[in-house]
Amino acid sequence: MSRSGPLQRDDPGRDGLRPRGPRARRRHRLRPRAAEPAPLPPPARGLRRARPRRSPRWPSLSRGAAPQSSPRRAPAAQVRDDLSPAVVLGRRAQLGHPRLPHAGRAAHALPARRLRRRAHHRLLDSVLPAARARAPASLRRRAPPRPAAARAAPRRRPRGRSPPRSGSRAVTAPRVSVLLAVHDGAPWVKDAVASVLAQTLADLELVVVDDGSADATPALLAGIADRRLRVERRPRAGLTRALNLALGLARAPIVARLDADDVALPERLARQVAFLDAHPEIGVLGSAAREVNGDGREVRVVRPPEDDAALRRALIRRNPMVHSTVTMRRLAVEGVGGYDARFAVAQDYDLWMRLAAVTRLANLPDALVVRRLLPGRVSVARDADRLRAEARARWRAVRAGAYPPWCLVFVARPLLALAVPGPWRRALRRSRG
Repeated sequence: MSRSGPLQRDDPGRDGLRPRGPRARRRHRLRPRAAEPAPLPPPARGLRRARPRRSPRWPSLSRGAAPQSSPRRAPAAQVRDDLSPAVVLGRRAQLGHPRLPHAGRAAHALPARRLRRRAHHRLLDSVLPAARARAPASLRRRAPPRPAAARAAPRRRPRGRSPPRSGSRAVTAPRVSVLLAVHDGAPWVKDAVASVLAQTLADLELVVVDDGSADATPALLAGIADRRLRVERRPRAGLTRALNLALGLARAPIVARLDADDVALPERLARQVAFLDAHPEIGVLGSAAREVNGDGREVRVVRPPEDDAALRRALIRRNPMVHSTVTMRRLAVEGVGGYDARFAVAQDYDLWMRLAAVTRLANLPDALVVRRLLPGRVSVARDADRLRAEARARWRAVRAGAYPPWCLVFVARPLLALAVPGPWRRALRRSRG
């Protein structure tokens, strides 16, 4: 007890001022706190949280205010569960959310694209039950309309993925490409083309290079309606350049040769391709051949060596492969540079020499091609040029180390044969077979 009498617990003090001192501070702590408002629901994902305004720890009382009688806390505010997320977002916009300044700009701050995909987007799943109501039209963000020019213009498809047209086939490489060069071959070229297109192996293409023909050859080739036939017409440049052009146009991994005056038997390509598939080490494959004269009468059957070792032994002495029967792997031919344009004749003999250094050779025992021995064929008309070309090919092989030095004897043989008259040389050649 103080001299001034007992001080009431809620007495504001003398002259309306708050009592001071430790007792006054203890009495001041006994006053009840004001009830805090219920917290707002959590904000939407991607929106910055608004800092709730905290109520002051000690409520300010004006002078002469009535004392608070009950220190009990106010009951917690009950959250209504009948509000949709869209209504809550709209009200938060009206309350001044940092990302939703007011209701008029709320549509620009909401992630409208996500709200269109899902009704509530898990914004208030922890507080409200799942709502089925859609957001109001003012809160939905609509895509701007496309201009008329953009609607009229067709959409571009990604490159390389355009669907094929109806009725068209996908362009794929054939199994075999047959190379055929022709110059003024009207009497025989149609039979040669027909024999290729009638093969039992139908997955092929026939590349024909018309080397400046002046007869009816272009008209005959133009009259053949087959999508597997490809004709390339060019000025006269010679057989070697025509074959290189056909080789550059070929698309198949395997290339086959056929002269314009020869005929291939129907099963030729099927048998040779099957052999190459079964023997991947073989890069050059020929066969036996039947030779007929201009009247179609069989003269003889040419049967060259079959295995690689026998072919290599014969290769330095003569040409053991019949050019019109040969089927080769295109990568091997391109790897050695194709046909050498410096060889106007015997270009096949030079090619076998260079291919023997990178792959193996073989021949099938059966005759798969019919050769016509016509009077004006190149091997007869240009026999002297052929002998010089053979000597050069053999010399290159010996110099490259493919054969020992003593094989220079075979290099000198064609040069010595040039001293023999032509009829004698042809007779000796027929006698040797």
